[in-house]
Amino acid sequence: MTTKALVFQKDWKWMTDDSYPNDKFNLVAEVNIPDELKYSNKSMSVLDWAYEWTNTIDNYWWDNQNVIPRFEGEGCRSTSMGDLIKIDDGIYSVEACGFKPVDTKGSGYLFATDRIFLEKKVKEVV
Repeated sequence: MTTKALVFQKDWKWMTDDSYPNDKFNLVAEVNIPDELKYSNKSMSVLDWAYEWTNTIDNYWWDNQNVIPRFEGEGCRSTSMGDLIKIDDGIYSVEACGFKPVDTKGSGYLFATDRIFLEKKVKEVV
């Protein structure tokens, strides 16, 4: 039963150096899940809910009643492609259309309460 979704956004400051081997994602929001979705066992419904509530439409998303903001500073961009959403059954990447499960098995994955690191595959040039 998912009671909340954690939304992580890519730390673009770390992405300016191509030699840095990790993608770093920071926790920006906790989204409370309503009871009708908690018990539905439908991951996509929960992911859609979290995505919708962390997008600025009529007002800033961090002012939405179902959202607990976790970012630093005065504001934060809306959830978009490439960001991550963690729910009980796994971590999902926001895609151009929908969501894709992130393979967290094996090395290259680190989850902390406020950050996620995903190792990039770095090819050596011989």
